[in-house]
This record gives sequence, C-alpha cells and structure tokens, in this order.
Amino acid sequence: MRSVVAAVVCGLIVFVSLIAQDGPETVVRGTKEFRQSEVVTGLAGPWELTWGPDNMLWVTERTGKRITRVNPATGEKKVAVTLDEVLAPGGQDGLMGLALDLGNNFVYTAYTYTDRSLPPHETRAPTSPYRFLYTKIVRLTYDREKETLGNPVTLIAGLPAGNDHQAGRMKIGPDRKLYYTIGDQGNNQLGNYC
Repeated sequence: MRSVVAAVVCGLIVFVSLIAQDGPETVVRGTKEFRQSEVVTGLAGPWELTWGPDNMLWVTERTGKRITRVNPATGEKKVAVTLDEVLAPGGQDGLMGLALDLGNNFVYTAYTYTDRSLPPHETRAPTSPYRFLYTKIVRLTYDREKETLGNPVTLIAGLPAGNDHQAGRMKIGPDRKLYYTIGDQGNNQLGNYC
C-alpha cells in the first residue's frame, strides 16, 4: 500500500511540475539591444572588474600582480599599483578581490602570497608551490592626482589558500563593512584530500 501511495505522490509531483513550466511563447523579449565591443586587451589574467564612481573600470590582474584602471570610452589603461608579493602558481589564485571606497581614498584587495613563517599546509607535498601559500587582505590609499595606489596596510594575513576554489570576491556592504568570500580550496576533491 505504501508503495502505491508513494508512486501516486511521485506521479502528481512530476505532472504538476510539467504543467507549471512556461513555454517559449510566454517569454518576454527585452526592448534594448546588446552591443558587444572589445574595450581593452593585454591584461594578464583579469579577475575582478569593478565600475568605479570615477567612471573607470578597475581591474585586478590575477597573474600580472597589478590593479589597472581602464577608461571604458577609449580603452586607455593605467596601472595604479603593482604588488610584487602576489604569487599565482595555478589557475585560481593571485591578485583577486577588489573593493572601492574612493570617498575615503581607499581601495581594498585580496591576493595570495608565500609566508614561510607560517606553518606549512600538511596536505601539500614538500615541493608544492602551495605548501606555504596564504591569502591576505590589504588596504591601499588612492592618490587622486597621480591616479595611483600606495601605502599598503595589511588588514588580515594568513588566510587559507589553495590551487582550486579560491573565490576571492570582495565587496563593501550597505552596512559599510568589508565582505570577502573565501572558497574551500578544492579540499577533498581530485588530489586535494584532507
């Protein structure tokens, strides 16, 4: 009896989900056309892209170790800072998150770096470039006249880093707090066993 009731319930669920689907005739098309154009080339691993209140695109270059400002009208780019400490041995690490607080002349960023003063990750092979790889969050000061960033202040250091699922997105919330997403570093998948 239970199996009959379960079969009827499953059948009803499938039937209701099928009739609840909208068909293509119910799709409303937008009225604005989308135009695709190439704004800039030559960026080294662009990761975070933020439209600034100065009407410039701010881009972190994951493998280039740079924060670059791009004029979206002309494509002209200007490096605001190069952070030599950034290390990007893989595909999901390096210079990542970016949050602008230009009203206070601050820019926040997150990146991976090597720190041999911290304990090695035990799950990494002794020769792995990830053995001493960590993440830090840094505040930079924006010089409006020179259009450059400088005076780095480390806010948090020694956060986990890895070769997969690093995440690294950063935003200032409506509560004016800085939020940072950090991934699971690919733990317990493929070769990243805990």
